[in-house]
Amino acid sequence: MNKLAAGLLMSTTFAVAIAVTEPVSAPAQNKKVDKEMPAQPLDLTSFYQTPASQFDKSKTHPWRIAPRGSKTFGNVPLAIDGMICLWGESNAKNGLVFPEKVDDIPVNRKFDSLYVYHTTFFSSRDGSPVYHLTLKYANDMASMTTICYGAHLRDWFMSPHEKVTELTDSKSKMVWSADNPDNKTIKIRFFISPITNPRPALEVKSISLASAKGSSAACILAMTTGPDDLFKIDKTSDK
Repeated sequence: MNKLAAGLLMSTTFAVAIAVTEPVSAPAQNKKVDKEMPAQPLDLTSFYQTPASQFDKSKTHPWRIAPRGSKTFGNVPLAIDGMICLWGESNAKNGLVFPEKVDDIPVNRKFDSLYVYHTTFFSSRDGSPVYHLTLKYANDMASMTTICYGAHLRDWFMSPHEKVTELTDSKSKMVWSADNPDNKTIKIRFFISPITNPRPALEVKSISLASAKGSSAACILAMTTGPDDLFKIDKTSDK
């Protein structure tokens, strides 16, 4: 069987086609998933470095107030059962060295969009890459999205001196915030970023995460697959 080399596919989410082992027509790849397919949180239990059961035991950071368990923010159901952290220069300099990558998180389903509930530790220059999220398809194709500071997420500590708090990616939003019980001048915050699947008709086998090796460390707490119109923000709720 002849192999096809996949070309570079540029999009607003920097999708990259890595390899194609079977010829698949573009219309078939891009066909949207049935809207009746429910949103489904991914099980990240085996990949959390810190389970949510440890949040209340943190003595140096205010994890005790962070949401955990089954939550719905912006109409997106989430299973917040811990945190996956990726290497960041600022944390590493302080002796907290997270892994550079987390590979092969099982998905095994088709979907239109992936909704990522995340934040960072320490700030970076706006536009700086924080981490790379790669969808790996069952036919060995892949699509990578680069998550950037100021576009998709910001530092989980929101200082009163922060000049810009909005995100430049219009689809990404802050979905939860609360006062830091240890310092009332600082708020704690988390974000959701919808990641469009460029090939929704293909089954996604797994997801891999990799640090962009910048100043900020990524913190991913939950991921949910679902239709592309799932995320809806009501400013009077989800806080």
